[in-house]
Formats: sequence, C-alpha cells, structure tokens
Amino acid sequence: APVIGLATLTARAAHAGFRRPRRPAPADLAVLQYTSGSTRSPRGVPVTHGHLAANLTAIREVIRHDELHPGPLLSWLPLYHDLGLVCFLALPMSCGCSLALASPDTFARRPSMWLAAAGRHGAVMTGAPNFAYALATRLLRADPSVRLDSVRRLVSGGEPIDAAVMAAFLAAAVPYGLDPRAVMAGYGLAEATLAVAVAPAGTGLRLDHVDPRELEVNGRAVPTPGGRPLARQGPPLRGFAVRITDRASGADLGERLVGRVEVRGPSVVGHYWGEPPPAPGSWLDTGDLGYLAEGDLVVCGRAKDVVFAAGRNVFPQDVEAAATEVPGVRPGGAVAFGLPGERLVVAVECGGDRAAEVRAAVVDAVVAEVGLTPAAVLVLPPGHLPRTSSGKLRRAEVRHRHLLGTLVPAPRPVPEERQPT
Repeated sequence: APVIGLATLTARAAHAGFRRPRRPAPADLAVLQYTSGSTRSPRGVPVTHGHLAANLTAIREVIRHDELHPGPLLSWLPLYHDLGLVCFLALPMSCGCSLALASPDTFARRPSMWLAAAGRHGAVMTGAPNFAYALATRLLRADPSVRLDSVRRLVSGGEPIDAAVMAAFLAAAVPYGLDPRAVMAGYGLAEATLAVAVAPAGTGLRLDHVDPRELEVNGRAVPTPGGRPLARQGPPLRGFAVRITDRASGADLGERLVGRVEVRGPSVVGHYWGEPPPAPGSWLDTGDLGYLAEGDLVVCGRAKDVVFAAGRNVFPQDVEAAATEVPGVRPGGAVAFGLPGERLVVAVECGGDRAAEVRAAVVDAVVAEVGLTPAAVLVLPPGHLPRTSSGKLRRAEVRHRHLLGTLVPAPRPVPEERQPT
C-alpha cells in the first residue's frame, strides 16, 4: 500500500479545499472482521455501519460510559480481534475518550506492563481475556509500585471466564487499590460484532454455584452452596435477546437447563462473507452451551468440545482449570479434549525438567475435580500449544496435532539403571 509521510500529509491538507463528509448508509460495509480461529479456520464477518453503531450504543449504556468520559482507556489487545477493535478502539473513537494503546507484542514480551501502565496513565477502563488475568495474578506480587485505584471498569471477555482465576486475581489486586466491583464479565462473538451479554457495571464478579453432577449428567444447573462456581455473564444488552435451545429437538428450554446458546439483536450479523444474509429477526446459533439463571447468561463451553464419558458431559474448561492449578503448569497453558472411546486427553505447558512430577499431579487434580482419569497427560515445553493471533488456545488444533503425532510431549525420564553410559 502507498505510504504518505505525516509532513507531506499536513502540507497537502493545508491547501485542500472543503469536501462534504461522506455519510455511509447503515447497510454499508464498515469492517470485514475475521473470527479468531480458536475452533475452526477464521471466517470473515461483514459488519455494517448499522451493526457497529448499534453495538457501540449498547456497550456505552451497559458500562455507564458518561461516568468514565473522557477516559483514558487502556488496551494492549490486538486491533484485528473484536474485543480490541470494537471495545478499545472504536468505542473511544466514537466518543472522544483518550486511549493509551500498547501492542500485543509488548504484552507478550512483558505482561507486567499492562497493570503498571494502568496506574501510570490513570486508566479508568481496561480489559483482557481470562489468560491475561492468570498471568497478572503472579506478576502483581513482584511489583509493589502498581496502583489500580483509577480503574473503574475491568472487562473480562474474549474467552471463557474461569471463576477461580478471577477470584485469585481479585485477591491479588485489591491490595493494590482495585475496587472488586470494577470487574465486568461479558459474553460476545465476532458474528454479533462484539458484545451480547454483559454484567451490569458496579456489580463485580458474580458467581453461580451449581451441583456439578446434575450439570454433567442431567444438564440442570441446580443451585448448591459450595458447588462448582460459574461466572454469570449478565443479561442481554438492551435490544438483544438470548435463548437456550435443546441440542436435539431445538425446543426452547426454561431457566437453568443447559442447551445451545442462540442470540439475536441489532448488531448480530448472522452470516459470513460471501453468504446471503439471514432473514430479519433470525436467531444465531453460537455453538456454545449454557443456561439462563434469573435472566443472566452462564456459558458452560463449546458444544463441539464437550467430552462425553461415563454417562456425563465433561466440560473441558473444568478440566483445564484444575490442570492449571498444578504447580509448574503455565497460567493459561492447559488444553483438554476427547478422543473416540470416551478418552480424555490433557496437554499442559511446563518449563524445566519436571514432566513426570507434573504429569502425575495433573492426573490427581483432574480426578479430584471431575472424577475422570485422563487417558493421557502430555507435558509440553512453554509456547508449544497453538494459539490464535489474539492469544486464545486452539483446542481443535491441539487435538488435530495430537492425532497426527506432531504434538510431541516432553520425554519421560529414563530409569537410572537403563541410562546409557
């Protein structure tokens, strides 16, 4: 593409005549936004100006934007990903809020810069996917100079929200001045421009504790004190609707019954580039499983990723959360998937030469959490699990590479008596 230097551009602008701004129609294409590729090859979503404007309006309302204006907002999220592009670039552009923007590479090289920058810039709003909060929890303790007093909205979205990870982050961040009510859990997808359901501002992380056996065996989210904690991701945004349908019949399910999450609303695109648009008012099947709890959406996981074993639906996120609690496993460095014959496989990233120790500990942690013994635990070097351009783990790709034999685990230690001389 041609490049024009800033000095040349300003010189031309000084002598340019007045031109009336072009005002696009709501149906005109604004952005061809590609899906993340965490579950399949990326596909282009044709977001129109109408879709984008509707989603920005809904986001501004739910975050109570007037309380935050004029910012600043802070982000390191990729601008080719819906959360970074819409919430942390298009939103401040649409209202004139100031924005402190770092590159994803900067965060990847030095994750500690994120929260340090929030204090340095006095950011009122920032956010990230779940894995970044896992990293931040460990890094916070190493930098006593961080200040989070200014942060009033802290978005967690872009990938499944692990209640335990967020609870650990809050425990670490509150001593640094973070108001726990700042956390906002949200659910969205590129096919809906971005946000669909978001927890109300000022309510903090809200959890739904349910009976794990009822959830896995009968698909019922039965409230149980001390049960499995799942993040409530709030009610649908104004003008949007969410329903849960039966996986077999497609019938609309009542509250606290697990089924397919379907959405519709003014920013739901509902088709990919090159495909005809759906009829107005059509429901979009998100491919996610979840349930409604007193109007809040609770997401359990991707339908295609659920492992059916011993008469139960085992959600890989529960297995992965247990695995990442094992000392030595990198934060956000665990993937669980199923194989034919009701076999569960867990792959984790671990540095050093502790493969055997970590492998045994992961088995114990998974059995304790979900009552299922993995058929295999693969211990891999750091950075060996494939990720999308936005940092999300590609569970389907991990499974594919394992079946091809290209996901090579760390070697098991050779018994002393068999070591070569």
